[in-house]
Amino acid sequence: MPWQISDGLPICASGPLGRIKPVINSYDFRILSSHPAFLDAQLVRNEFRFFHRSDGFLLTMSAAKGVNYLDARLREYLRQSPDDILLNPGASAVGQTLREFASTGTSTWEKPTAEWLVVHLATEIGTCPHNDTLGHNQISVVEAYQDILRDLKLRTYEPWRRDETVRLTRTFLQCMEEIRFISKMLESRQNLFTRLKEDIKKHDEEDRNHGIPHNPDGESCMHRVDWTLGKIRQQRDDIENIAHEIKNSMNDLLHLRTIEQNELTIVRDSQQRAIMLFTAVTVIFLPLSFCTSYFGMNLQGISDTARSERYFWYVCGTAGFAIVSVISIYAFWHPVKDYLMVLREQRKSKRFTREERKRRLKRRISSENV
Repeated sequence: MPWQISDGLPICASGPLGRIKPVINSYDFRILSSHPAFLDAQLVRNEFRFFHRSDGFLLTMSAAKGVNYLDARLREYLRQSPDDILLNPGASAVGQTLREFASTGTSTWEKPTAEWLVVHLATEIGTCPHNDTLGHNQISVVEAYQDILRDLKLRTYEPWRRDETVRLTRTFLQCMEEIRFISKMLESRQNLFTRLKEDIKKHDEEDRNHGIPHNPDGESCMHRVDWTLGKIRQQRDDIENIAHEIKNSMNDLLHLRTIEQNELTIVRDSQQRAIMLFTAVTVIFLPLSFCTSYFGMNLQGISDTARSERYFWYVCGTAGFAIVSVISIYAFWHPVKDYLMVLREQRKSKRFTREERKRRLKRRISSENV
């Protein structure tokens, strides 16, 4: 799985580092980040990597530096440096593990081995992000999507407005893409821990044959993996339920808008008949009225005025042009606005290109001087 939606799926990735190709300045999960509880947050995959020697000996391992636990102080944690987040037990799974075993050591472990610690870290990170560690003082990702979906449903049944259906459909599709991405991540995690469970069974048999120290009262690796698989299954069920609700809501939206469009078509037909009648009357009588008024004018007959027909065209022509311009802009406001936005983006792009050329030229000149 990639780090973010815009990274794409890794096909034929060469090693663990080959999959880490984040897009510069990418900003995914816009729908989730629009929720008040997740402002300024970016949901990414927590890459947990292992580096081995040629003989299979584990040299080191690393996890992505980010906030693992959901807390009411999430925005405060996001402003901290990556190193501070990593050691923060309220934000990082690594920091929580350090605090948990700082005083107890390996007394709560079933087996005081490096394998047990690796399984503990992998299972702790594999269930993140969740809000269990700090007592559910922050809503979960699933609950945030439920709130967003509830708001979208309310907007679905509001009266028809121009371009609202397009915006709603686009939001539904973005939300569905994010949900599909999370579902794929959870599926990948479930497959990983299912394979890990089979490996742990084999390792337990090997440890018993080699007489590895054993603490029957401590927490076992099998218990950790079973706990992780249970949480992942629950998360997948919740995400799939939300995906099903999104599909139903999209179908309801399209069905409702189809009915509304049929009603608007019927109303528009009756209005068009009236417009055609008034248009015919206007086409016939407007030129007659204009010609009668124009040729019947006698500006010299007005008291204390020396105006002529030129003054009439100056005033009435200017006023008519202004009125027609305002009405035209109002009638075609959306195309005009889109055209102005395109011009604005083009000017911004040209200005950025010129500034970039100037910076490159300055760097080249300074390097030549050196």
